[in-house]
Amino acid sequence: MLESFGQEIGDWRPLLRILRLRVRGAALRALPLAAATAVFMSGAGIAAAAPQVLPHRAEYQITLDSVRTGAMVAAMTGILGFEWRDVCDGWAVNQRFGIQFTDKQGQQHWSDRRYLTWEAKDGRAFRFSIRAVRDDVVIEEAEGQAVLHGDGTGGEILFKLPSAYRAALPEGTIFPSTHFLRILADLKSPEGPRADVVFSGSEEDGLQRVNTFFGSEIAADGLESGSGLAGLFGRHVRIGYFPYFDRRLEADYEVILQVRENGVLDQFVIDYTDFSIKGVLDQWIEIPPTDC
Repeated sequence: MLESFGQEIGDWRPLLRILRLRVRGAALRALPLAAATAVFMSGAGIAAAAPQVLPHRAEYQITLDSVRTGAMVAAMTGILGFEWRDVCDGWAVNQRFGIQFTDKQGQQHWSDRRYLTWEAKDGRAFRFSIRAVRDDVVIEEAEGQAVLHGDGTGGEILFKLPSAYRAALPEGTIFPSTHFLRILADLKSPEGPRADVVFSGSEEDGLQRVNTFFGSEIAADGLESGSGLAGLFGRHVRIGYFPYFDRRLEADYEVILQVRENGVLDQFVIDYTDFSIKGVLDQWIEIPPTDC
């Protein structure tokens, strides 16, 4: 059940203005793995027979992939830590995105962004907590919870931070873990592009239209034997993220993933239009099952 606090449910676009970050070209979102399709039954969970993400902890080395004219960023290095856990009643995802970057004036900066979520296995309840710091200044804090109605007619979201606020979620909304699990379910035999409405809780783009395109297969022997991923089927997946309330054709940003059938990524590229970053798997371990 949602807690009762904040304003009444309504149009949440005024809240988005509170959340907006004015650091264009330097604000990094959490990896849309669990934020990263034709809609199934709205709000319904994943079928029992569908593929599941192997609970794991992974670390990715981050580098600047490309820079375009007008970009605020000239150089970048960093680490993304990602963890996916089965916590019996749901999926718990923990991401930490730490980077150092140099702007086009030659000034060095650092950024640390943490994104924690819990999502019920039936896909109908969601909690999130986000904290982003740049150069010792907190530039984003968001916390809240959301539920989807069982009849597929949408749901509601309650923010605790940055301010108490209630808002409606539209029909067809799903949450990030459900979104990724559906991508994984289609990985071996995709039937074409998919389109979803996804609420992730993050920034001004917490509610998004998300278009997913399935690309070429990845060679099963494309990784060294010691990686733990060699021999697993994989595919390139491209995901475009569009603001829900803006019907423009250009995506806010795109993510290109190399996804293995167990849900572990070989690597990814996040394209922010004016620059892009690349993450390459450095190490990963399987997390033992939770004693439920």
